[in-house]
Amino acid sequence: MAGARHFNSSSSAANYRYGGSVQPITNHPVTFACWAYPLDTSVDDTLMYAGLLSGNQRYFQLAIRADGKVGFKARRSSTDPGFAVTSTTRTANRWIHCAGTYNGTTVQAFLNGGGKGTLSLTITLAYSIDRCALGQYAGLTAGEHYNGYMAHAAMWNAVLTDLEIYALAKNVSPMLVRTNNLRAYWPLLEDGTDVEARDFRGVAKMTKNGSGSIVAAPFGPRCAGHPLMGYAAFSRGI
Repeated sequence: MAGARHFNSSSSAANYRYGGSVQPITNHPVTFACWAYPLDTSVDDTLMYAGLLSGNQRYFQLAIRADGKVGFKARRSSTDPGFAVTSTTRTANRWIHCAGTYNGTTVQAFLNGGGKGTLSLTITLAYSIDRCALGQYAGLTAGEHYNGYMAHAAMWNAVLTDLEIYALAKNVSPMLVRTNNLRAYWPLLEDGTDVEARDFRGVAKMTKNGSGSIVAAPFGPRCAGHPLMGYAAFSRGI
């Protein structure tokens, strides 16, 4: 099924945000993944974020960098190193699959199921995450607003294998990969209102934040298995 949402930060930032008491993830291990079609390639853009609002340096972040690489960051303090970045760069004007993982000792970033970049880092966030977002770095000082299309964003409380991430990049639905650990899945395929992003896992329905627009994109990536079919499989424990 094809479809996506267009995050437009060219004039005023818009993003989806969830700050409920039950978060999809609370610490590592973790995997973030989504499809993205960036429209502004000159700046660093945040795709997915989860962190502690009152602890501005405690977060996980999946981003597309201005150098054309995908980066994933696990951070506890301002002295921690930056992103693990992919060894490959994106091709302009096409959909790319972005993913990142952290297991407590190694940060990994992936572009289109490969180009794995790693960073050695041993930390524990120490405090429970209380906010997650799509299309924005959502710390105390929000920024790095995404301008582009996005679809099939998902979070797992496990580190997916290289093969599982490769499968996602080959259009397999997140609902069909490591289902017992899938904590949130936002297909971003719905037509109509832009005021919310439904989580097919049922944990974190996000609401729109900011005055910019989030509208249906003109086209999106195709994903094997309709989200509802995947949800049925998940509910049966497959």
